[in-house]
Amino acid sequence: MDGNTVVSLLDEGVIREASTGDIELGTEFLETVDGWLVDRDLSTAGELGTGIDEHVSSPVVRNILETHGTQEASLLAVFRALSDYLPSSDEASRLQLSVFLTQLMRGLPSGDGTPANFFPIDANLLPVALDAFDKAVVYVWREDCPPCDLMRDDLGTIGENREGVALFSVYGPEWKESLNDQFEVVGAPTTLFVTDGTVDSRLHGAHYPEVITEELEKTLSS
Repeated sequence: MDGNTVVSLLDEGVIREASTGDIELGTEFLETVDGWLVDRDLSTAGELGTGIDEHVSSPVVRNILETHGTQEASLLAVFRALSDYLPSSDEASRLQLSVFLTQLMRGLPSGDGTPANFFPIDANLLPVALDAFDKAVVYVWREDCPPCDLMRDDLGTIGENREGVALFSVYGPEWKESLNDQFEVVGAPTTLFVTDGTVDSRLHGAHYPEVITEELEKTLSS
């Protein structure tokens, strides 16, 4: 999320600054999300389908939610709540925001090895995140890993002020099976360059900044 988006979400009460200085969901917004989950029983596949049909007009967004919604009822609830708080937002942008807010609602995963400007995310939320964004980079890391430290620093620099691409990080040891099954990631550091939900290329281990930049530019131009 860029700075303007964060300010807008703060102003509308969607997020707030916690006493620790971290960002969390606003109390009233969270109650709205819970209402969509409980009062409308979005925990069942049938109700999810009805909710999508009734409240999503974009065919692209509808397809993404139908594909992933049965696993991510909370994401659909966040999506619906955002329509109340940000009625002028388009559905594609609302879906992208829902990815970030759903992760905030779960709690941010370990981020010590996350590059600057990257957003730490659970691997089981990655499939919908990568469908929601046209271009993305996913960095998988682990602790006590000098090559990971090198990639973290270089990716943080390369990703600074980079527009048109979503930047995510995943703590590999926590999601070994999911990362292997979904993306054939078997170690860290691994960096995935993704277009329209499909991995275009990947880098294993640490690489020179020039190599990373070249792969990123290929993804952005594809």
